Amino acid sequence: MKRDKSFFYVLVMFLFVTCYVTCYILSNRFIRFGGLIATASALVYPLTYFIAVLFYERYGENRTFELINFSVLSLIFMGVLFAFASTFEVYYGFDGYENLFNTDFRLLFSSIVGFMVGQYIMLKLYDILGNKKGFDFLIAGVIAITVDSFLFIGLANLGTMDFPQVISLATGQYSLNVIAIIIYALCFNSIAPSLIGKADEEEKAASDKPKTVKKKKKKKKTKTKTETKAE
Repeated sequence: MKRDKSFFYVLVMFLFVTCYVTCYILSNRFIRFGGLIATASALVYPLTYFIAVLFYERYGENRTFELINFSVLSLIFMGVLFAFASTFEVYYGFDGYENLFNTDFRLLFSSIVGFMVGQYIMLKLYDILGNKKGFDFLIAGVIAITVDSFLFIGLANLGTMDFPQVISLATGQYSLNVIAIIIYALCFNSIAPSLIGKADEEEKAASDKPKTVKKKKKKKKTKTKTETKAE
């Protein structure tokens, strides 16, 4: 199968992978927002849902799951590199980045599980809901981010935090994620129609393009010197 190497394809892959890996790094930091406690990735992470749906509209389900799998492999590779980097002694002693380079593999595992489950639910619900004037992404995104938030926070912190703290953190994470999903849903309503229309035009142009059949060129027989002398 021939892969699409368009600028849009490469750009979306770059943005999606960068966003997901950055969210994992930010999940090591906690923030307070209006009395809620959440990881610093809460407002950025739903952007992966937004990008995934746009990619789904343009390239379909199979390509989107390829993008998700590629992002997970990139995160695992980054985690291994960070773990390797943490084995080196810092020249000036304490550098303030020990939490960044000391890879927490439990957090890595929790991030991957929550991410893949949430993305799968979101894409399947989005496909089932169909065209609901922009509410398809909002409904699918809110349901998926709910499962994602509580699953990620639960797997990452149960056993290391008290249960009420885990619930408080998961609630804060969920609330900020939902706010971000609503904002991205408003943007989706304005971007998706033009994107879908452009994709339909490209598909129609590709189907209308006549197939060209290559004709085999006949090779001219060249006479050798012996044949010309005989004549």
